[in-house]
Amino acid sequence: MTWLLPVLAVLLSACAATQPADGDSSPLQEQIRNGAVIVTGDRVRITTSDGAERVIDVSSVDGRSVQGVEEATGTDTPVISIAIDDIVRVEPVETEAAAFTPKPEEALFLAVFGILMVIANFITF
Repeated sequence: MTWLLPVLAVLLSACAATQPADGDSSPLQEQIRNGAVIVTGDRVRITTSDGAERVIDVSSVDGRSVQGVEEATGTDTPVISIAIDDIVRVEPVETEAAAFTPKPEEALFLAVFGILMVIANFITF
């Protein structure tokens, strides 16, 4: 039972991996290079220093650029590469699966189950 709270903390913090970042873009760019902000498979909205916004499905990230398939460009070659040095903002884009909202009865069940798990964690036999 003692593993429940750390597991919940990890699961809840997973959504914070790609949060919007404003201001000085140097720390953001370094985080992108380290793989802390954007990873392969993410769907993100990237704003560049010239103000352009692009929504891409990330196919790879290297030390210099982020490559991916641009959302509905209508062109023959939707694969693009964005230089990391040009990126000033990154924010996650919800997919249909991520945008799922549970029904009220499902949310109530999960809340009650969570409360019972916390209580059970403190009961010693």
